Amino acid sequence: MTIRALPIAAYSIEKEDAYDLDSAKVAVINDCLTKKGTDFRLPQPPRPEDGNSRRYGVVDQGIAEGYGYHDPIDDNAAQPPPTPNPAQKKLLLGSGGSNDGCMAKADTALGSEKPPVKGIEAARTIDVTSFKESQRSPDIRKAFSEWSACMSRKGYEYPSPLASAGGKWFATPTATESEKRVARADVACKNQVDLVERWHRAESNIQQHMIASHAKELKDLAAFQDRLVKRARNLLKKV
Repeated sequence: MTIRALPIAAYSIEKEDAYDLDSAKVAVINDCLTKKGTDFRLPQPPRPEDGNSRRYGVVDQGIAEGYGYHDPIDDNAAQPPPTPNPAQKKLLLGSGGSNDGCMAKADTALGSEKPPVKGIEAARTIDVTSFKESQRSPDIRKAFSEWSACMSRKGYEYPSPLASAGGKWFATPTATESEKRVARADVACKNQVDLVERWHRAESNIQQHMIASHAKELKDLAAFQDRLVKRARNLLKKV
């Protein structure tokens, strides 16, 4: 099952754009470090992975079968960057809070040093609030009840998908067979009661009303993001 993007996603940077943005920032930082005479370098960011959001829990039967509630093994996952020594850290961050470090240089090159704070806060608030409020809507409470009854028939007692995906499963580094069985039942019951589509619809309605109330801030945010991505791609052409 593929989960469609929620309305607020129009005010976030898409995966490929974010990759170009991160790549450009790393390129500017590393060029700056070279000019400062150090061999310290930041690694290239990993390519973005396809896959569904876990916003509504596990929704793919194949993922449930192989990984339960754990994330699939990602061979392309970002590796921890090397730890700079004090001198290298000073080159990255600047001297005593100054803006002469390589990271500040990258922010200036991309135009990201003055983000639209109101737009960012509005988008974050909409994203968080819609998820919480949607769970209190009559149809989603009914959907949770139907899902719970389906799980009960399969031998599992959980009031909601959020409860079935709880932290107890993550006491082990990989999924246990018990976890996989619950996850498979979870996905099957979501499909049976059409929970994901209903939840997405309820949350989309909430977001659309909230977006209309913050149109100016979000328009400024979208314009800022467009400028960032364009600058990033222009920078990448030069490196």
